[in-house]
Amino acid sequence: MKVIKKNVYYCDFCKKKSLNSLKKHEERCTQNPDRRCGMCDIIDLNPILDEFEDKFVLCVTEHKEHWPGSAIYEEVIEPIWKDEFTLQDIQGAVDGCPACILSVVRCLGLNFWYFQGRFKYDFKAARSDWWDATNKENLRREFCY
Repeated sequence: MKVIKKNVYYCDFCKKKSLNSLKKHEERCTQNPDRRCGMCDIIDLNPILDEFEDKFVLCVTEHKEHWPGSAIYEEVIEPIWKDEFTLQDIQGAVDGCPACILSVVRCLGLNFWYFQGRFKYDFKAARSDWWDATNKENLRREFCY
């Protein structure tokens, strides 16, 4: 029998793990507030995050669900709004970059399922639309001096 020991690398920001180094991933991880965006090259999201962090507080509550014959308690994380903001506010702050929108949502601790239900945001569709628009603009600039 052969025993092989391998190093497993973990991202410091999210739950990703790999047998290869995650240094490149960590630079662009959407939970890294000091990330460099691969789509729009925003380098520091901290000022944007600070602006939105002042607008709410996350509150952990126990939610009780009654099932016939038993009661189930689960923790629910909900924001308490001081000053509500919308998806359009976040889009404006990051110039519409889908990766930065996702990063702001994840770094703020707003669960994506909640955010998606509240604002109906589809990251994959937004990313595709963003790249289409960016590529069209680059082609226009290239051929229309």
